[in-house]
Amino acid sequence: MRNLIDKIKRYFGFNRAEVQALIITILILGFVVGFNDGSKKFSAASWLFNLFNSILLVALALLVQQSLLRIACLNSGYRPEYKMFFYGLLFCLILALVSRGKLIFLLPGFYVVRMLEGHRLGKFRYGIKQETMGWIALLGPISNMLLALFFKALTYIPALSANPIIQKAITVNMLFAIYTMLPIPNSVGLYVFAWSRLGLVYVFSAFVGLSLMIYLDLNLFIIILVAALIGVVGWGIYYILFEQGAWEYI
Repeated sequence: MRNLIDKIKRYFGFNRAEVQALIITILILGFVVGFNDGSKKFSAASWLFNLFNSILLVALALLVQQSLLRIACLNSGYRPEYKMFFYGLLFCLILALVSRGKLIFLLPGFYVVRMLEGHRLGKFRYGIKQETMGWIALLGPISNMLLALFFKALTYIPALSANPIIQKAITVNMLFAIYTMLPIPNSVGLYVFAWSRLGLVYVFSAFVGLSLMIYLDLNLFIIILVAALIGVVGWGIYYILFEQGAWEYI
């Protein structure tokens, strides 16, 4: 723990290029989320207020995700660097404009790592371990889904049950969790896919199930349990059809 605290103090901070990339990412994705404020009649004040809240919620989701990833990387002896996915952000922006904000796609970016040789001992001292990179990448989407569950828990308080900002916070974090799990280039989901295809399928299926269940007026424990079962079903279908090659006989 003392070693981790020392590494956090020395290496946790974002460099100038990362800060610029994070600001651009937050502004673009905040615009994507807040472009459609849901009102039937346009009001500049209402639209700007919604945009401001959307930018703050995107910033919260992204910074929590990246902070947890950085701490996990430092703990494993890696120094991460956030990279903006320019073409992904451009795609999200164009899709939002074309659909008038009805289609929201969030592709925040990814990270690259290098070894902290002076802080890393053992067999993999001078190499990047794929398994470690996989579970570290998994922590990012998990942190967003946990944030979504936290905001969902707040809705059980009568005074906050219909709060639109909390509802949007739930949506933003769920979308971050699902989209960042996609195994596409320049996404953390690709690290998970390279580590374990079955693990990716299970978590992605569970996240989709959790997103579907989270808007139902159910007990939080029931929501998590059903999502876990959906993850098992998705895992089983993928394993039978693709890992066992059953799709060839269909």
